[in-house]
This record gives sequence, structure tokens and C-alpha cells, in this order.
Amino acid sequence: MSENMVTCDACGKRNRIPAQVGVRGIRCGECGHALATPKIVERLTQVKTELRDLSAKLKRFDYPRNHVDIERKLSRQKAILANLPDLPGYRLTSQASFDLIVEISVLVGELERGLQRTALKVALRILVEIGQFLRILAVETPRLLTSGSDD
Repeated sequence: MSENMVTCDACGKRNRIPAQVGVRGIRCGECGHALATPKIVERLTQVKTELRDLSAKLKRFDYPRNHVDIERKLSRQKAILANLPDLPGYRLTSQASFDLIVEISVLVGELERGLQRTALKVALRILVEIGQFLRILAVETPRLLTSGSDD
């Protein structure tokens, strides 16, 4: 049986998270603070990695087949972000992983500036939609942190 160890940001306690927790919301066993669900963090990290790779490879002038590839990759990341709010542990994870969401937002901004200088208008539109999802996350998360609401 595989387990993850997650450290609570509030009290510093290391919490053992069993693999079967799936995408449920989890809390610290010591203080009850929201903890990041590993499977949801894995998806957010995948989005961050993919956007970082795209940002590094983006060129002002590129072959049309690469345009299609960029649009496909951005669409895949948009789908991941669009489906996250449907997962049971999403709210608690967004509270506990706010820094990761901010990092993704910064990458979206960099890619948006890069795409504005290219002919990739479809990719730019998809990226704007990704940014809208992230703004919703950023607005909801502080409210959730202060309200203390559960998942």
C-alpha cells in the first residue's frame, strides 16, 4: 500500500496520506488545516510543467504543424483545470496549494505575452480561458480560507 507524507503548513505536522484517499478533501490530523490532496496536486503540477515547457519552446515564427500541437496541449491543460472543481478534494487542495496556482498564473501571463506576438490566435484564446479558470481559483481560495468551509 503506497502512502504520501504531507506536511501541514499551519502546524508543521507530517501527515501520512494513504493512496486510497484518491481525490477526497483531507485535513491535518493535528490542527484540522486543509491539506493538499496528492492526486489533485499532481494534476496542477502537470499543468504547470506543460505550460512551462510550452513557454520555453514558443517562437515568434514557427511551423503551422507546431501551432496545432501548441493548441492541442493548451486545450488539454484547460480541460484539466476545468474539471478540477468537480473533484471532491478540490477546495481543500486549492486552499493548501495556493502558491502552485499563483505559479501557474504567472506562466499563463508569460505565455499570453508570447502568443500575442505570434499568429497563434486560437492558442491565445485558449490561454485566456485558462487564465479565467485561474482567476476564479484565486478569488475563491482566499474566501474559502477565511470562511473555514469544508469540501
